Amino acid sequence: MDKSRKRPSGYITFLMELLLSLLIFAVIGAICLMAFTRAESLEREAADMNTAVQNAQTAAEVVRSSASAEAASDNLEESFPDAEVSADAGKVSIISDDAAMIIELTEEGSMLHADISCYADGTESAIYEIETDKYTGEEAGDGE
Repeated sequence: MDKSRKRPSGYITFLMELLLSLLIFAVIGAICLMAFTRAESLEREAADMNTAVQNAQTAAEVVRSSASAEAASDNLEESFPDAEVSADAGKVSIISDDAAMIIELTEEGSMLHADISCYADGTESAIYEIETDKYTGEEAGDGE
């Protein structure tokens, strides 16, 4: 038997186990990173939805407390002082730093109807929509 050849000691086995452990930790770290990134995205979407719901409910309350579409338009402008508010032919647009809201006001008979749509910054589809009606007690245009 040739004694010049040494039998490999356990260092190769140790290195293989170490590499396998590092690989497992790298895969688990990548999975955790993906999970945290997704959680951050969900948190941002939830915050946008919460803001949209609050703004839409505020606008709906303003419309329900107004006597006409013109009054609702004026009251909406007062209710959102930090936003850019523009009104045009029954359509009120409210634009803030991170969101937008479009309110379509229509009067049919003694009913004031509002369609409220909220948009997050950079989105084209509404993230929240609500409708509200108010009985004004008088025919449209009959306010004396």
